[in-house]
Amino acid sequence: MSKYKEEQEQEKTNEALAHRFHMDIFQKGELEAADEILVPEFVLRNPDLPSELTHVPEGIKKFATAAIQAIPDRQITHEDTMNKRR
Repeated sequence: MSKYKEEQEQEKTNEALAHRFHMDIFQKGELEAADEILVPEFVLRNPDLPSELTHVPEGIKKFATAAIQAIPDRQITHEDTMNKRR
């Protein structure tokens, strides 16, 4: 497989993971998805949130739970999250 093809495949994989992060965890409330898609060293880079809500899958589950409780009728849309090469 060519390097370009490998990069394309990796971009598709990354996009699918980003989609699951937003839609499965934060929209649907499927918190177990955090354990499936996030590595133990995961850190969400958001300076407005305390570190206990941005580190590791457990922190993301706490963050998602708080968001879901605060905005029960939320409608998250997932746009392209990857910079596409032109």
